[in-house]
Order: sequence, then structure tokens, then C-alpha cells
Amino acid sequence: MAPPKTTRASALPAIDKLLQRDDVVGLIDRYGRPACTQALRDVVSAARQALLVGDDVDISDAALTERAGMSLEAAAQPHLRPVFNLTGTVLHTNLGRALLPAEAVTAMIEAATRPTNLEYDLNRLKRGDRDDHIEADLRALT
Repeated sequence: MAPPKTTRASALPAIDKLLQRDDVVGLIDRYGRPACTQALRDVVSAARQALLVGDDVDISDAALTERAGMSLEAAAQPHLRPVFNLTGTVLHTNLGRALLPAEAVTAMIEAATRPTNLEYDLNRLKRGDRDDHIEADLRALT
């Protein structure tokens, strides 16, 4: 008969137990239950693997839920973020392109938040071509 398993890995808490903690309830409200459940599974699995190779890992409920919260927060960060361009290059291609003037941004917002005649010719009252708008603007400039 094999001896009972008494490793620290067997002392890891159940995911259901962790999901009932007050600090996890806040994470569930913010990120949703499926994401929190997966983050806790990932953290507990990583802790188990670390313990099995002999690493000393804090396996307290608080430590595990804190690591899950940090993982969720990192995953929720947008990929594109504002940065300061301190390179000395005014238009640095790796840091985005030239900023748009406020008028252009306003026009984009207006076009994106209400219906427009993008592919409809109001003069002929039938389907048009989106490039007609560009051509009309170019004619107006010349």
C-alpha cells in the first residue's frame, strides 16, 4: 500500500474555495467568472509545478488570489498605450504616426457614430462608390 501523499502540492486549495473569497468576488465583478476561474487554475497549476520541482512558493490563499489578480490585470491592459516620444525624432514610425488635427478627429467621430452616405449617391438617389467622396474633396482643393 502506497503511503499517503503529504507534499505541499497536495495542500493547494481547491478552485471553488478560492472563488468564494471576498477578494476574488471583486475580481469576478471586474473580469467575469470564467476569466477568474481560468486565472486561478493557471496560478494553482503553476504553483503545483513549482512545488514539484522543489521551489519554495507561497501557496496561501491570499498569495494565489493576488497572483491571479495580477494576471487578470495584465491581460486586460490594452495593447496600444500612450507613450512619451523622447527619442528626438519628431515622427518616429515605431511610436505611431503624426497626430491628427482636432478637426480630423471630430470628423472621424461624426462619421463613425451616425449613418452617412458612404456608398450612396444622394444626387442620383442610388448606390454610389466610397471613392467618390475622396475624388470630390480632391476636386474641391484644386
